[in-house]
Amino acid sequence: MTGTDADGEPSADGHGRLSATVRTEAGGPVVRVVGEIDFDSAPLLHAVLREALATSPAAPYVVVDLARVGFCDSAGLDVLIRARREALAQGRVVRLRAPSEAVAQVLRLTGVGEIFPVDPAPAPG
Repeated sequence: MTGTDADGEPSADGHGRLSATVRTEAGGPVVRVVGEIDFDSAPLLHAVLREALATSPAAPYVVVDLARVGFCDSAGLDVLIRARREALAQGRVVRLRAPSEAVAQVLRLTGVGEIFPVDPAPAPG
């Protein structure tokens, strides 16, 4: 279910529909998600988020980079909410980074966006 991407980072691959890679930045792990988050791919994302929470227990937060997600349904929202609950139980926070317009719209329409801190995309550097 998990492997490594081209940079040697842990990843999950949903057969082209979803990939999620974990890398560590200054404040903690960043899960970069690419593709579609739906009923079929949600378990893969959940596994990677749990891995990110487990491998960096001292980090105050886990960032989920959603800039390259083209679709997210209720199963995707459920994964994000479950990861948030798991993080809060550890005294940590799940932050969303640069949600794509498709994801931002779902977050707005459902009100789920109000329970997550949302960060803009980092400046290119």
